[in-house]
Amino acid sequence: MPKLRLISWILILLSTPAWLWGFGGRAQGSTDAERSPVTSYKVIEDNMGTKVIIGLRADVNEEELRATLRKAADDHQNDPARDYLGSMYLSVEAYLLLDGRQSATSAGILRRCVPFDNPRVRQKQKRRYYDDKFTLTLAEAKHSLGDAEVPHR
Repeated sequence: MPKLRLISWILILLSTPAWLWGFGGRAQGSTDAERSPVTSYKVIEDNMGTKVIIGLRADVNEEELRATLRKAADDHQNDPARDYLGSMYLSVEAYLLLDGRQSATSAGILRRCVPFDNPRVRQKQKRRYYDDKFTLTLAEAKHSLGDAEVPHR
């Protein structure tokens, strides 16, 4: 009986690192957001508070919009001068740009909870999308560009 118990403990100890590696790999591995197509963006307004306004090309689709909002949040959430004293949420608001004009309605907003960690600690975190909330109004933004024809790809 003691040999059986010893063998059981050895098997448990040997399988634990593999189980933890497998579980951790799925939890922190590449996500759909990391594989989504990101389009280039232009910072329209950033006063180093808790809101960044960006501009995107007018023919962006919803998947690109989400990925680009996440990318912009990743790029700017850890700016050393950013002031999170008023709120622990960073908002990234995207507008469409066409022929030098900006849509009257935003195409989407990402709201992300940013922990009160040191920015250098946050940069080392592999997964940053725990509390991302989206409000997408892409169709309204395209409509707000007016009579200009939004190119289709």
